[in-house]
This record gives sequence, C-alpha cells and structure tokens, in this order.
Amino acid sequence: MRQITEQEAAGLKTVVGLAVKAVGGGAIFQGATRVLAPELSKYASRADERHMPIDVAIDLDRVSGEPSVTRHMAGLLGYDLKPRERAPGVMPDAQAMASATSECLDVFRVWAEALADDGEISHAERVAIQREIQQAIRALTDISDQIGRAR
Repeated sequence: MRQITEQEAAGLKTVVGLAVKAVGGGAIFQGATRVLAPELSKYASRADERHMPIDVAIDLDRVSGEPSVTRHMAGLLGYDLKPRERAPGVMPDAQAMASATSECLDVFRVWAEALADDGEISHAERVAIQREIQQAIRALTDISDQIGRAR
C-alpha cells in the first residue's frame, strides 16, 4: 500500500508545476536536466500518475536557486529544511572568473555554430543553447555567492 495520500501527491504536483514555471517553463528547464518539456509537464499534471524523479527535482531546485520541491517533500515527511550555516568566503580567484567567462562564451559559441549551418536554430540546437545558458548561470551564481560571502 502506498504511503503518500492522493492529496499529498496532488500537492507535490502543484509545487513541481510552480517551480518549473518559476524557472521559465519546461522548454527552458529541459536544457538543464535529462528530461524534455513534454515529460516535465506530466510531472505537474494530476491526470498523470508519474512524479518527477529525484535527480530531476534536484536539478530543478538548483536551477531555481530555491529548494521548493525538496522542502515540500521534507514537509510531507514531517521535517523542516533549513540552510546550512555558510562559512565566510573569499573573493573569487582568477581561475573562477576565467571559468565563468568560458561558460558565458560557450553560450555564444554554440549559438553561432547553430546559426552558421543554415541560419536557423533547430530544436536540438535550442536545447544545446539552453544547456549552455544554464551552465553559465550556475558559474555566475557560484561567483556571486562567493562575493556575497567574502569578508
């Protein structure tokens, strides 16, 4: 017998749907995870029994910068999710800045390569560009976090 109630399952689907919308929708988020947009929409649909796999939920929480899905799951289990105390950080070094710069340049490289073929961007090329954008966002977010913690 399943342990999750119908109401809990419906609530989880609602949280997943809101989180996907918050990151720009399935078409955007699919570039940062292993699942494509049509499948992502099923995870928010009460008409479909399937739920978002935990690795995809972690991707979603990381991309959003807020552990909304994980926090909701913890709440269903009777736990509160609290952030760890952050140790004071140091300003990003040249290597971190070079890495972030490289990630940003990758966005434009992949975009230019997609256009160079035929002047159009296919679905697969859009997914590749979105993936590069998400990687650049992560790199810039890491640097931003380091700057925010620096003393």
